[in-house]
Amino acid sequence: MAHQLKLIMNLVALLALLAAPAQATMVVDTGYQSTNVGIEQNFYYAGKFHIDQEYLISRVQGYLLYQSGATTLTAAILNDAGSTPGTTTIWSQNFTATSTAGWQGPSALSWYLPAGDYWVSIEVLSGSTFVGRQYFPATALAQNAIHRLSPPGWGLDSAGKSFQVEGTPVPLPPTVWLLGAGLLGLGVRRFRRR
Repeated sequence: MAHQLKLIMNLVALLALLAAPAQATMVVDTGYQSTNVGIEQNFYYAGKFHIDQEYLISRVQGYLLYQSGATTLTAAILNDAGSTPGTTTIWSQNFTATSTAGWQGPSALSWYLPAGDYWVSIEVLSGSTFVGRQYFPATALAQNAIHRLSPPGWGLDSAGKSFQVEGTPVPLPPTVWLLGAGLLGLGVRRFRRR
């Protein structure tokens, strides 16, 4: 009986450990270099990334600085169209850039993303007077794009820019835990009958 009780206690502890909330992790972190390039209405940048599971994205940033004009930028997650971002903005949030170089962008987000391919972008609003600099990455993403007004749309960017995307893996749904607990109960019951 003591052995059975110990087994049950171990299984309960394992289930409690598995049910612990997930910690936020970096989904994308390119780092940055000291070299940079202009970012303004005429051109801004995006990088492609892949996630193998569902995430709640909590922070999207680029390493940049504001120089003149308007201070509002947009951080966005776009759908994938292969070698460039698609035309659908899945999530976006405006933020205010500062004149100090650093990681800048919105935080405290709750953007749900299922597993798949996406593009992260720091965008200058249409008609904006924002002028600033975005830094080159220490490690570029596999595919990068630049958005231009003339000709309009996305094109390839060979160098890439600096991005960070932070998120929390989405835990298994409660029904999976209930199924696991039910199977565990059946196993204990069968074990007791022996």
